[in-house]
Amino acid sequence: MKRLITVGAVLLLGLILTVMEINWIQNEKKMDAVPVVALTKSIEAGSTIKKTDLVIKEIDKSLWSEGYVDKLEDVVGKTLLIGMQGHSVVTKGSLKENAYTSPESGNAITTIKLAPEEALCWTLSTGEPVNVVLVDSMLVLRDLGEVTVKGLYDNYLMDSDVPVYVLVEGSRKTIEKIVTHRESGQMELLKRGDEK
Repeated sequence: MKRLITVGAVLLLGLILTVMEINWIQNEKKMDAVPVVALTKSIEAGSTIKKTDLVIKEIDKSLWSEGYVDKLEDVVGKTLLIGMQGHSVVTKGSLKENAYTSPESGNAITTIKLAPEEALCWTLSTGEPVNVVLVDSMLVLRDLGEVTVKGLYDNYLMDSDVPVYVLVEGSRKTIEKIVTHRESGQMELLKRGDEK
């Protein structure tokens, strides 16, 4: 009987140690995972990537490559240089800026020149929605509507993190308002926080 109790205790202890080791291995794997951007569906070359086309996945840290992208905002609004299958990990080499392309149906594109102080105070990224606000000579603010940032350029029309010119896309009505009021005052871009 004593021998049976000893064998049972050893088996129970072995089971507990096995469960603890499995949990430790699973937690270790979670700590070694890194986020990457992947496609939710297959996309053809030349297509503009939308937020709904993307998902964040976690991959093993040992598989990480410097070419992978880990933020959705770094991909939204870009064009795929090559066709990619769904669930493929997006790489920097497979993307190009989506500048000077045709707007979506019913939309239009224009550029807005930023004041130097606005360009230095906060960052923009392609695919980001912003509101265009006109500040007239009487310092009255007028919201001209929401647009999407399509490109960011410096004085030499090169891609830039500190833009002077912003290429924007919006509804035809909004873009017409922006063009009509271009000389009526200074254009500002307004970033809105998430509503809670």
